[in-house]
Amino acid sequence: MQTMAFTLSVGAKRQVTIPRQMMDCLAIEEGSQIRLEVSGGRGTLTPLVSVPREALSPALRAKFLSRRGAKDSDLSLNQFLKGSARRSGAKQVPAAAKGRKA
Repeated sequence: MQTMAFTLSVGAKRQVTIPRQMMDCLAIEEGSQIRLEVSGGRGTLTPLVSVPREALSPALRAKFLSRRGAKDSDLSLNQFLKGSARRSGAKQVPAAAKGRKA
């Protein structure tokens, strides 16, 4: 693994411009997310990758779910929508009446 060093300047609004060569080395582009981790007076940039849950293997998805566990605050989508409608004062329409004209 080759080590490369870059010197970056901090702008007036605390902004840093990442050189093209550094972006290429990290395989990042405009809109990519990176994490800056500071430890012992040093900073490390790490590119972040988002993966949709559907793209995970069933085994990995099961592992994540087992670590998460059930929470007292968990709601089904229907429970959430009913609570939102009550809080907003919106009138709930029975499922049978949704297709009819008033």
